[in-house]
Amino acid sequence: MPDSAEERGLERTPPDGQPLPSLPRFNWGAFLIPPVWGVAHGLWAGVFFLPLWAFVDNLARSSNSGPVWMRGLALVAAIGTLAFQYEYASTANRLAWRRSGGRLPLEAFLRRERLWAAGGVVTIAVLAVWAGMYLAR
Repeated sequence: MPDSAEERGLERTPPDGQPLPSLPRFNWGAFLIPPVWGVAHGLWAGVFFLPLWAFVDNLARSSNSGPVWMRGLALVAAIGTLAFQYEYASTANRLAWRRSGGRLPLEAFLRRERLWAAGGVVTIAVLAVWAGMYLAR
């Protein structure tokens, strides 16, 4: 298993030789709404979180009426998905900056990512309210 960032393909200097600017280590927009954030940034790996969370949701729902071990499996699947999402969000700024090709000034890029984070918080809040209303029926 690769140990260093260079071995995982996450080196700090892109292949064109230009050093990466100092970017935040974590992207909240990529963590909270990875399918939308990923498509908008041309990083299609984020789309895979949608069926992954649908699988976790179905597993959790079926564990309510199933055997006890299914609850443990649902919990492990949810934790694994969150860990995968965390890794995605940890590399998202570097990948998005490379994908943009430096077309945006750094300040504009960071401002845009802050807007994505705020949009992610709003989206999660709206979904939480909707789920609460749905479950309360």
